[in-house]
Amino acid sequence: MELSVIRKCGESDRCGGIAACGALTSGSANANGYKLDAQAATVLTVPGTPMQRQVTKRPSWLFERGTASPAEGQVSLVVTKPPVCVAGATQPCTSAPNSCGETAIGNETCQGNGTWPSSCPVPPPSNSDCTSSFSVSLSASPASGPTPLTTILTSKASTTDVTDTLNYSIFFDCSYAGTDLSIAEATCGSLPAPNPGSCTVNSIGEKCDATTTLSLPISATYSAVNTYNPKVIVEQGSNSPVTATTPVVAKAGSGTHLTCVSGTCSVVVGSGTDDCSACPIVGQTHLGCVTGTCSIISGSGADDCTACSNGGTHLACIASSACGVVSGSGQDDCSTCDLGPTHLACSSGTCAFVPGSGTDDCSACTPSASFSVSLSASPASGPTPLTTTLTSNVTTTDVTDT
Repeated sequence: MELSVIRKCGESDRCGGIAACGALTSGSANANGYKLDAQAATVLTVPGTPMQRQVTKRPSWLFERGTASPAEGQVSLVVTKPPVCVAGATQPCTSAPNSCGETAIGNETCQGNGTWPSSCPVPPPSNSDCTSSFSVSLSASPASGPTPLTTILTSKASTTDVTDTLNYSIFFDCSYAGTDLSIAEATCGSLPAPNPGSCTVNSIGEKCDATTTLSLPISATYSAVNTYNPKVIVEQGSNSPVTATTPVVAKAGSGTHLTCVSGTCSVVVGSGTDDCSACPIVGQTHLGCVTGTCSIISGSGADDCTACSNGGTHLACIASSACGVVSGSGQDDCSTCDLGPTHLACSSGTCAFVPGSGTDDCSACTPSASFSVSLSASPASGPTPLTTTLTSNVTTTDVTDT
């Protein structure tokens, strides 16, 4: 007896037999079924095949013996998939990734048919969570003024990236509008290369690398009359570089400064550095000789009346070889006088050597009064508003009157 078992034959193919349901291989199994030849048994058992999908199957068989007409038959099998989960149960699942490759963790719930959802129902993270916001602004204070114009250029960066450091490239004047640093340097000049975490400046601008500061002020001076275009490029991590510019207008000098005009420290129109050091300082005086007389004169200087004819008095030999008081500065010296007997006494109110013997006594002398004043200012010049200290120095031999 020969037995043919066809695994996947539909009911409409029952009478078609092997030809309709696929060829079999004698003595073994293939994808279509089994074929067993020359069998003596009237009851035969053949192994089944795993059926993974929920589906209805109709295995068929065909018996052949000798010259007898073949016998055939078919049976219907309903194959069902066992439940995978208990309805209402939950388990962790991972969401689909967003455009940044990030995923979210959540839970999925077993469906009423005993299966899990085909995909995790948890939404992916918002793209804004992984997209950095990055920008920079540049300002100048002052933005215009007379030459030489010194201004403060301030770069202010804004970023949501709190991990990566910032690289600032600041050009004092640059016509390139893009963010490619190599092109900017080729167009506007090369910046210096600082060590990480520091800044370095040259005539082209300033570069600061690997810094965490978000506000960076630097000083720039523009000497020639022109409109300049300061520019900053900021780089950070994987963010695209950002740039900003601001105009600076250096005008023809129209400011004011202090300088000497006809010997007087005066405010003049035009930009420049305050300097009155070469001016005679108004209000300051000193003692000096004026036509042989020790007088108070205007201007700064050291008090000096030693060359004046009345710059002081001293003792010297006078007529008749007597020792007397003479006008002018000098050392007291009567050693060469032929005095004969002398003594100290009052002469015209002044203590002097007088001829003749006697006891030295000048207690009744009233020396002529000496009385002068000088005035100084410190500092004697400077920009407005100027605060100075005025000092009056009085010299007198009168120790009685106020």
